[in-house]
Amino acid sequence: MVVARRREAGNTARVRREKRQAASTRRLPVDVRCPPRTDGVERSVLVASARRKLTPDEARARVIRKVEAVVAETCNWGEPGEDWVVGDHRFLIFEFWPAKGDCLYVQLWTEPDEPVVVEVCSGAWAPPARKYIRTPQRTALRALGYEIGGRARNFEKRRTVTSSLDARALARELVDILVDVFGYCGRQPLVMKCCAEGRSHREPVYDGLVIEDMTRMLAIAGITATPLTPQPLTAPGGEPDSSAVANPDGPKRQAAIPRESQRRLLKVDKPFTFIIDMVLKARPVPPTYNGIRLLSVLDDGAGLSDADIITLNNLMPCGRIERDPLGQVVFALEMWLRGITVGWFVSMMVSWTQLRKQAATLVARARRARRANCPTEAEIDDSDLDVGERPAQRDRTVVH
Repeated sequence: MVVARRREAGNTARVRREKRQAASTRRLPVDVRCPPRTDGVERSVLVASARRKLTPDEARARVIRKVEAVVAETCNWGEPGEDWVVGDHRFLIFEFWPAKGDCLYVQLWTEPDEPVVVEVCSGAWAPPARKYIRTPQRTALRALGYEIGGRARNFEKRRTVTSSLDARALARELVDILVDVFGYCGRQPLVMKCCAEGRSHREPVYDGLVIEDMTRMLAIAGITATPLTPQPLTAPGGEPDSSAVANPDGPKRQAAIPRESQRRLLKVDKPFTFIIDMVLKARPVPPTYNGIRLLSVLDDGAGLSDADIITLNNLMPCGRIERDPLGQVVFALEMWLRGITVGWFVSMMVSWTQLRKQAATLVARARRARRANCPTEAEIDDSDLDVGERPAQRDRTVVH
């Protein structure tokens, strides 16, 4: 008998514990109706239709608590970073249909730390509703502070909602408009439409990259990168490496980079040759970097002055055209790798390609303009000079 009573008591305690756990995890109806994010616009019946026509007070009492709960949840943003991110917004509509094809609605748009935009149907966006919005209705809405505005030409005003009291007052005003202005009497269901979206999406965030991460992200962007093999500054025998002249992006370009720095470099050959320099080391093991510097040779630099380069930089939206220690004109762009996503990196590679093309076009145009404004020696006519003023034979340098 004692054992049976203990077993019964244990079962009762277990049932009570399971009920408490279920109650703690049960989602309230307002949570279901107002999720943090929606996949487009979600529609639901907030209040079912009544079996008879209700008086204004009965209709107001029937819907007010649910409208208050939904408005409060929609306008409550919580803590930045935890409950919302920059770009989040919510759209909420309460509507009913007094007749087939006729829709009357009130709606609001809310963003974090911004006044709530409240709109009321004017008939401009829904012509069948115009017969319900005549002079008495327009006068009543203007008395509440609403004026025609916005793209939809609805009645519109802005309200600051920073507390539950503010949200409750806004909800009561919306219900008053539905009941007293539009004549909602409960014979039709009160429908709610909500949309909770943002200008962002969730994606893994990186706080720095190792070289192997960089090559994989480049591959996702359709770019193949290989480690840059350290090159000697001079050819065997102490003479400068002649291949530097033939390949401006090869050893000559590398000669401008310290040998110890070449271990953190990657080289890309297509769609054009450029070098990726991993910079801003964040952790020594494994070597993790918070930035990269992209470098691409545009021109050998002969004939372009520093003033020309300054002028070209003023025409670039971002990035920098500069002269490297070897005198070559290069295009450089810095990117920070802390807090990035793969999608951001791929888009930046597209931007880098477009910017480099623009820089190369500007440099080529500047070179053509300088050649046009600086005639060659053969084009100079000195026949008008007196014999005594005619310059002596010029020394010529033959380049082999």
